[in-house]
Amino acid sequence: LSGWAIDSIGTEPGAVNFERVFFYCGLMIVFYVVSSALSYILSVLMILFTLALTASAATESAIDESKLERYHVTSEKVYTLVGGITEREIVLNNASGSYQQYIFIVEIAPDNENAKIITGYNDGDGDGWGLKTSRDQAHALENTRGVNVVASFNGDFHNTSTGEPRGLVIMQGEVIHPSNGTPFFGITKDGKPVIRSGNGRTDDLQEAIDGYCMLVENGRCVAGETGKLAPRTAVGIRDDGTVVICVNDGRQDPYSYGFDNDEMANVMYALGCNTALNLDGGASSNILTQREGTDDIEMRSVPSNGWERKIAATLHVATTAEKTGEFDHIAFNEPIFYSNVKKSMNIDVYAVDKNGYRTEFPEGGYLEIADESLGTIEGTKFTSKDKTGTTTISYILNGEVLATAEIEVYRENAITSFFNEITDFFNKIRHMFERIIEELGERLFGI
Repeated sequence: LSGWAIDSIGTEPGAVNFERVFFYCGLMIVFYVVSSALSYILSVLMILFTLALTASAATESAIDESKLERYHVTSEKVYTLVGGITEREIVLNNASGSYQQYIFIVEIAPDNENAKIITGYNDGDGDGWGLKTSRDQAHALENTRGVNVVASFNGDFHNTSTGEPRGLVIMQGEVIHPSNGTPFFGITKDGKPVIRSGNGRTDDLQEAIDGYCMLVENGRCVAGETGKLAPRTAVGIRDDGTVVICVNDGRQDPYSYGFDNDEMANVMYALGCNTALNLDGGASSNILTQREGTDDIEMRSVPSNGWERKIAATLHVATTAEKTGEFDHIAFNEPIFYSNVKKSMNIDVYAVDKNGYRTEFPEGGYLEIADESLGTIEGTKFTSKDKTGTTTISYILNGEVLATAEIEVYRENAITSFFNEITDFFNKIRHMFERIIEELGERLFGI
């Protein structure tokens, strides 16, 4: 519906039907006010009747809560991507539990010799301006460079009509677009990550992408302007050379409100970055990753306009690690699974080689549940009983536990379920009109 409303207005020069613009704007204002009021009222009621499910951190947290100014960590999940790269999904909230934020992080360690950070654009080259999704650009890079892209992100701001990047873009040592004086992130020809000012050196760079503003410099938060709440993407570097790329979902409260620049800077600082740069945000913000055992990158964040937007320059993490075909370990797709009572679900578990590529399961292996009073497992199918609690699922081979995951069985309260559904309905209406306004503003005014 959002796409239909926008496309019916017209986007070509001279083709804008302003009668329709005014009609849709008036309609959006009315529905936005009504749906906003109802969604906020129902959100308050929902809080009174619910207790949120949260996943405990699987390992030591990547974020230093003592450095967070406004938030604390309520949930942290850790995943391994193909090629041994770490992905994290972290949920933050304020002290009263009324301001939730979802952030998605990929960490590229300097000792991972198979990991490469590369810039993407259009069909994998800079031969003419254009717009494509991060997913399509990742696949183009796989074809042109012979690598496997395991994480993809949006990059710099751009001309929404032509796709011309706003600032510096370097691919394979070639300057695709010159700098416009704003800071940029790059990889030197000897493989070192750098963040430099807009007047910084570029002749030693193999890959580079322009940013919007500095967030952290020399271990201090320096965001020059607060900005509005929005989805955001940032890249930072720790003292040990680890690159941290972070995406924050936003404009989707109460699921995730979004950050201003100061909050994004504070989070990158708490993630241990000595220097960090803000990239493009809004509906362009996205993260796609390929976890162990899976065949392709999948969207992890929730784009604020409801679909994956076509954008200009992008940032990718690729691996040169190849498939061996030999079984090495077991990988669960989630560190913790959730099931309502008296329900069945499939446990996503994979046999993988040493680099995380899917392979055949070893003969004789099976899944086992520690507490059978909560449910049973047949193959990879889990069926819960009429009892709540948390237990462990293990993959057993020759009497040895090769991998474990948790499963939490809960009972959904009828009142909670009702308010969840009603609140979700009105939130969807409100967000739909917000997305139309956001997309319309970019198409007509480039904002």
